[in-house]
Amino acid sequence: PTPTPTPTPTPTPTETPEPEPTPTEEPPPPPDDDGPSGGDYPNASNTGIKPGSTLTPSGSITVTEDGAVLRDLDITGSIVVNADDVLISNVRVRQPGGMAIFLNPDNHGLVIEDVELDGRGNPDGSEAIGYARYTLRRANIYGFGDGPRANGDVIIEDSWIHDHGEYNAQGAHQDAIQSTGGNNIVIRHNVLEMDAEVGNAAIMIGTSHGSNLLIEDNIVSGGGYAVYGGAYEGGGSENWTNVRIVNNRFSTAIFDKCGFYGPLTNIVGVTLSGNVWHETGEPL
Repeated sequence: PTPTPTPTPTPTPTETPEPEPTPTEEPPPPPDDDGPSGGDYPNASNTGIKPGSTLTPSGSITVTEDGAVLRDLDITGSIVVNADDVLISNVRVRQPGGMAIFLNPDNHGLVIEDVELDGRGNPDGSEAIGYARYTLRRANIYGFGDGPRANGDVIIEDSWIHDHGEYNAQGAHQDAIQSTGGNNIVIRHNVLEMDAEVGNAAIMIGTSHGSNLLIEDNIVSGGGYAVYGGAYEGGGSENWTNVRIVNNRFSTAIFDKCGFYGPLTNIVGVTLSGNVWHETGEPL
């Protein structure tokens, strides 16, 4: 798994800035818009900032109040959440180094929706979001070494994760979504494109311990294998229980075999059902 950089929290909360709101900028087009996104699946038109929004510029923010709401902001820097039950909605974060959003391990209940997270190529390989106890929906995430980390009590749905930054350090391998362990994880109805030069997987489930993992109704493409299922070489998935990979669509938009080597690996003991090739609808 990609080395985990330590985020640098802002020492004190940053007040909402004074500048007048600026009209929403059009998000930059991805380098390649010919991915498998289509139909009612997540794409540029139904993820990220809501059309017609006016965003207020801001620097980095640290949240310390339970139940706080961050809405309609254009942030250059990061968001550090040291509180419970925080909502981040209709927010753009441009973070050229480090995570865009970090939830303190002592806190929970973070909801992130309708966000655009721009890693600006992110040469240090950071994750976009870390690490657990959050819900993410309708996000447009690009330019990071890794996408969101899902390490327990995480729901990621209706999001488009694509055009990763190039992180070419020795041993680097990038994932659109990665879990290194944890319970109760749902990855549902996303488009996950791993097109980086050292891309590892669209979904990487490591060989740590975990349970109750559902990977459902996603379009996945790229990486060495598109999905690593949590089992380990020479063994099984004893470290993971109740892993279900169901009703997903495996696309050949990046490689002829979906991933460079194929669609799936490390799936001993994993429930597989209803998975198809995206372009043809044929069973996997």
